[in-house]
Amino acid sequence: MSGPRAGAGLLLGALLLAPSLAPPARGAEATDRPAAESDSAAAERESARAAALEAIQRARRRAGLPELARHAALERAAQAQSDALAANGDFSHRGRDGRGPAERVEEAGYGPLSAVGEALAHGMEAPELVVERWLESPPHREILLNSHFSEIGLGVAAVRGSRPGHRMWTALLAAPAVAPDAPRVGNR
Repeated sequence: MSGPRAGAGLLLGALLLAPSLAPPARGAEATDRPAAESDSAAAERESARAAALEAIQRARRRAGLPELARHAALERAAQAQSDALAANGDFSHRGRDGRGPAERVEEAGYGPLSAVGEALAHGMEAPELVVERWLESPPHREILLNSHFSEIGLGVAAVRGSRPGHRMWTALLAAPAVAPDAPRVGNR
């Protein structure tokens, strides 16, 4: 297929590297939600996240890659990005404050990190369609099927003032830093 369909948009993803020295603490729970969100809206958001994650995991399995683990800090950063983009009508990897994915991820409590990648999409309701479009786009595919990434956070938000089902999607994939003295498999 060629490119996104009418009413759907994709922005090319960016892969950023950030040096670090110590491994981060892993997140325990990846289900944060805005305080004013209803239970049904939270359930719908979680269902969409789970369906998108399963589609990504299927693609990684087909490519012979390990599955990604959900991480609470990545999920917070991804959700905050989706919420901000949906509320402001923006569609950029850089926030209005100039911060990019690496800064947002570290601010959310993930870090230090060795790499982070972000994929954005808007205009699509179905999680499987979002992932399909990302996989059709070489820069997005490179992020989703990157063997270096081991953890993921997904965000989805309804775009205010738009047609029903118009959503803003964010996928943040990252790799935690490894301490220089940590044992590495295969290095003896």
